Amino acid sequence: MLRRNFDGSDLDLFESSFEIAVARGGLDELDFERDPETSYNPRVARIAQIVFEDGEQSQPESIAAAMLATIADDQAIPESLGATAILAVEVRSLKPSEVEASENCAAAVIFSAAWLDRLRHIHLASAARQNLILPDLLESTPQIAAGVKTKAPRIAQLLEACLQRKLR
Repeated sequence: MLRRNFDGSDLDLFESSFEIAVARGGLDELDFERDPETSYNPRVARIAQIVFEDGEQSQPESIAAAMLATIADDQAIPESLGATAILAVEVRSLKPSEVEASENCAAAVIFSAAWLDRLRHIHLASAARQNLILPDLLESTPQIAAGVKTKAPRIAQLLEACLQRKLR
């Protein structure tokens, strides 16, 4: 997807961000473990794709920050990546109640994309894990969808649709 839409230094930024994220936990799912024999699109790539396609973020720094935001530890995000690293850390510090008020559109979109990805994949978690986290996910999703509605209407629509499926 990225190779079709970007070139040169942008692809270098994506590649280095992907490698850093993978080396520092970006492949780890939040709520479940993948079967190592199963082929799948890794979380770091899924979130970057949602940010680009559904969040309509075409700035290379935003897409790279989406990859870096999958790193569990803010300290592991290299400061040498400058504005991209700052954006990734900002995304990681956002809370559902802060999405709408966020002045940084890219941060709100990346946060919402990661939330959407988590909501889409929660069914792969154990029943015990689902019982633990699903109430919070379901409770916060309408607030996030409302908060991102003007920044990324498609992500808001997908969040709302996903929520409706989960509530059935």
